Amino acid sequence: MSSVAGVPAHATERWAGLADTVFRSYTQAQGLPNSIATAIVEDADGFLWVGTQNGLSRWDGYRFRTYQPAAGQTHALPDSWVTALHKDGAGRLWIGTSAGGLARYDPQQDHFINYRAGANGLSHMAVNALAQDGTDGLWIGTGAGLDRLDIGTGVVRAQASAELPAGAVFALLRSGDGTLLVGTRSGLFRRAAGQQTFVPVLLAGAPVSQPTVSSLFEDALGQIWIGTRHHGVFRLRANEAVAQQFVGKGDTPQLMQHSWVYAIGAAGAHEVWLGTYGQGVLAVDLRDDHYRRIRHDPALPSSIAGDIIFALYSDRAGAIWVGSQRGVSRHDGQQQLATTLFGDSRRRDGIRGADLFSVATHSDGRIWLGLQGQGVDIVDPVRGHIEHLQANADQPETALPVDHVFDFAEAPDGSMFVATGRGVYRVNAARSKVQRVTLGQRPPAASTYRLLIRDGQLWVGGRDDGVWVLPLGGGAVRHIDAGQLSDSRITVLFADGPGTLWIGTRNGLNRMDLASGSIEKIMPDKNQPAALAAGLVSSILRDRKGRLWVATLGGGMHVLRSAVGELPRFQRLGREQGLPSMNVDCLLLDGSGRIWATTADGIVALDPESLAMRIIDSADGVAINGYWIGSGSRTADGELLYGGEGGLTVLRPTELRSRPYQPPVAVTEIQIGAKSVASARFNRQAQREPLRLPSSSESLTVEFAALDYTAPERSRYRYRLDGFEADWVPTDALRRFATYTNLAPGHYHLMVQVADRNGNWSRQSLNLPVEVAPAWYQTLWLKALAVVLGLAAMVTVVQARTAYLRQRQRALQQQVEERTLVLAETAQELRAANQRLFQLATTDSLTGCANRHHFIERARDCLALMERTKQPLALLILDLDAFKLVNDRYGHPFGDEVLRAAVRATQLTIRSTDTLGRMGGEEFAVLMPDTNQEGAWILAERVRVAIAAAEVSSGEARIHPTASVGLALRLPGEQFDALYLRADMALYAAKEAGRNRTVMAD
Repeated sequence: MSSVAGVPAHATERWAGLADTVFRSYTQAQGLPNSIATAIVEDADGFLWVGTQNGLSRWDGYRFRTYQPAAGQTHALPDSWVTALHKDGAGRLWIGTSAGGLARYDPQQDHFINYRAGANGLSHMAVNALAQDGTDGLWIGTGAGLDRLDIGTGVVRAQASAELPAGAVFALLRSGDGTLLVGTRSGLFRRAAGQQTFVPVLLAGAPVSQPTVSSLFEDALGQIWIGTRHHGVFRLRANEAVAQQFVGKGDTPQLMQHSWVYAIGAAGAHEVWLGTYGQGVLAVDLRDDHYRRIRHDPALPSSIAGDIIFALYSDRAGAIWVGSQRGVSRHDGQQQLATTLFGDSRRRDGIRGADLFSVATHSDGRIWLGLQGQGVDIVDPVRGHIEHLQANADQPETALPVDHVFDFAEAPDGSMFVATGRGVYRVNAARSKVQRVTLGQRPPAASTYRLLIRDGQLWVGGRDDGVWVLPLGGGAVRHIDAGQLSDSRITVLFADGPGTLWIGTRNGLNRMDLASGSIEKIMPDKNQPAALAAGLVSSILRDRKGRLWVATLGGGMHVLRSAVGELPRFQRLGREQGLPSMNVDCLLLDGSGRIWATTADGIVALDPESLAMRIIDSADGVAINGYWIGSGSRTADGELLYGGEGGLTVLRPTELRSRPYQPPVAVTEIQIGAKSVASARFNRQAQREPLRLPSSSESLTVEFAALDYTAPERSRYRYRLDGFEADWVPTDALRRFATYTNLAPGHYHLMVQVADRNGNWSRQSLNLPVEVAPAWYQTLWLKALAVVLGLAAMVTVVQARTAYLRQRQRALQQQVEERTLVLAETAQELRAANQRLFQLATTDSLTGCANRHHFIERARDCLALMERTKQPLALLILDLDAFKLVNDRYGHPFGDEVLRAAVRATQLTIRSTDTLGRMGGEEFAVLMPDTNQEGAWILAERVRVAIAAAEVSSGEARIHPTASVGLALRLPGEQFDALYLRADMALYAAKEAGRNRTVMAD
């Protein structure tokens, strides 16, 4: 037995020192141009900008768009190494670089306005820091000192001052009272609002020479934090002239006092984060000056990306972003609903296992966690202490086995029974003794899955041997075997009221009357709406209104609606009601009566009255997505604990809040035809101008995104082009674009809305005006001219008609004489018409091949002939791949040409004795008489290759269609329908195998 102890970050909080700080990180794998993230800022539209050592990137929640220097381009980014980012009061984005001076992003043109070093420019090419001056100016800390830019005129002036030391300025801050603070190589200087002179600020406790100031930050209390190079951080309180070195309360005082604090930021209302160069983050609690250390943990994918911290930034949603040498990481410091304790055998402190198969709350407040092969961890959430009950395979009677720990049950004397994959064990109340429990004739090492203590008896659910009952006061062990239950594999034991026990299995539910011992089996039947939808029962609870809830794997949740004595009738809850997955693992009831359910795809909070569900996910701070069956417990403090794939999730239901942040919906990219258009200017609501399309535009594509960085992959969208379509078009995070072709001239509005994970549509939406210019022949003057010409034409037609009637009267006599000749010609025309009717009845009008009806008639005749002659016959079915995408992207006329090209390629390949028919849409069939299996395969492959070699083009669109082919050889006596079904199944297999291939039916 061993233990570890954590140091609390805030001494009065439960789980302090044990909880992990959860991050979501973005690196080069997600499109960041360089792993070193040096600066971060959020612009006025809500986009996040990340500066790196290889360019500037804009993040929209889904992808990075990167800007880099380009030789010969005046308005390109001036340097690849971005050192500082700043958004001024007017929403303008400023970029400081290492060797290219200063730049301002112009969203109207999607390029940069550059301010270089030199005469009448910056005093140095290196820009280290930026700050607003309170008017329309910008303070610039350069490699040679302090400059000021007048934004209106573009004039830059060096701020020469006898008080400021010569050399580089590394940090700037304009505090809430208007004071300008300047961090230099020789310490800190400040200039009060309205003053022209700088005065030094003494950093007390520092060496004789003042240290280099590398970062500055003002917290919510008005305190100024001063990060230095190799001398930690200093704090200047309001109305004080001297800054004191910050020591804080923690276990690494030397680290706190000697770190290089490169960046400082706020994480929520009570924490200030100190980003160090190589030692991670030191998070300081402003309430009591306790601090905790946040470092990269290679065992945890959700830990901070790196330990060299270059940037810290708090966004408008309350999250803090961290730029490090391994990318950018995001942590939501606002939410209080969820806490995560990750487990991993590689971690020196904390939970030893990644998978927590069982969780139980002891009456003494400690939390018991069942691991896989590593025994049990016992957590004291108040003291921040973890105690280990080690597994030892060499001592099977007095130590836990090296196997799964599936369940716990606390005895009245405080001892704990433990269900393992190799028997049942008992741990005494002092946790000093472990002893294997014997259950009559049951093998001691039999796998045990569930435990329950009721009425002085220990109920034991076996993995595959039914239920065993052990009287704790002594007596014979009873066995409830498979013959009495719906299944011998026990998954749930639930005590319900004074006389009922529910036993869940892998194949049904059992209701046991404890007085009589009778058992009612309730079997699953997915085809009966009022029955259990799946067999494996994973969890059971009874809510405050007395309703029984049953969770299953594969069938979702159920609530029992029938009364005692009636046939069990359930109401099912699944995906349609809001469940993210039909695999439900564990149900718990919170203090307000809500039901919380873990699933294979996150957590759900359910109102049992309205049945309304809310998905609890990463936006709420939940870092674990998958959970184990029955692994859950509720503490005396009202917390809900769930054991999952990676560690422990702690939920505080009282902290469940609606999400107040409504993310803006922004245009991220626009394409008119094949040309990209600068999109940023269409996101400023007050300055929004119409998107103007010339008359020659063939297509318009607008990509959009809700700038919500919590869980963007779960967002859903809908869009509508008012003036063109009446209904909303739904789409998801993977298809965030609207495409239109050949829009008629006129005025439109593209409306875009986003819904959160629970289907609630945001009040904020995108409204993009669109104007399509008319062609010359669609203009008003030309239409008026057409009306005049039309009237003139009508007069001419009337006059011509009158003359024609007179001439017709004269010709009547001649027509009578020619009647005999006309009758003869009519007979000939009737014969030609009959031929055309036959052609129409048997031919597909688009492609010219046989239509479906004619093909089937020919096929049945051919099958009858082959049956008589005993000759082989093969049927080929082909389907053009991704044809719907071709229609959606290029239009139906282009799709029709693709169909015709595929038919031409096929007709040139098959034999004259073969029949090609269109069966519908993009599906065709070829009937091949007198063809064996080898010949059919060769012909099918030739057809597939010929189609892939065909090229279809229109304008700049150019594709090579491909087809998937199913092939079947007729079996003796087989009719056409059966032959077609086998070929169709082979076609389906070709699609499933990756498309553009041939599959032969069995």
